Amino acid sequence: MKKIILIIFILFNASKACAISSESYAWSTITVEKDFYHDKFIAYFEIHPRTQIDFIDLHRLVIRPALGYRANKNTVLWLGYAWTPIFDPFKQESRIWQSIEFKNKYKKLDIDNRTRLEERFIEDSSDMSLRLRHRLKFAYPIVQDESLKVVLSEELFIYLNDTTNKQPGFDQNRLFIGLNKKLNEAVSLEGGYMFRYSLKQGEDAINHNLILNLNINL
Repeated sequence: MKKIILIIFILFNASKACAISSESYAWSTITVEKDFYHDKFIAYFEIHPRTQIDFIDLHRLVIRPALGYRANKNTVLWLGYAWTPIFDPFKQESRIWQSIEFKNKYKKLDIDNRTRLEERFIEDSSDMSLRLRHRLKFAYPIVQDESLKVVLSEELFIYLNDTTNKQPGFDQNRLFIGLNKKLNEAVSLEGGYMFRYSLKQGEDAINHNLILNLNINL
């Protein structure tokens, strides 16, 4: 636990040592999943407000429904949509996305390997923006019944095409460290810290994000 706190402290203070813009946000998410048709398909819904650190002033909202197909016990194929408006000033964005997700277990270590392609339709752009994102996530139990786990994830975002507002290449990187608590067989709570590094109009930017996720499996 002391090592986790030390990592968060180093990342939080990294931007202060450099000429990089830095902001802090609170990201909270509720996800609901339901298996159906002999557990081959998954109905998924996510609501994800991003606010200032006070949890009040809304910066962005993500509403993300999706349909998943279990290709085998370790692999899920996803097709989804996302409505992701930005507030102050208001600007709309819609996304169509596809994912392939591999879930494996090595001894006690859970490994989640996900690749996602997004087709982004942004209000002030006449072109569709293609963005590829890849996330590698690990979870390891720290109590005997495995109801509490340390979580570490890394996600890289890359633009694939040239549009009005976006150029091909690196977009952002998200490093998350936190804890996942299994409350019962259907509900888990995950919280922690995310260090987000991105390029905004060609300039470096850092976000320090407080993360709180409620996951429900019906």
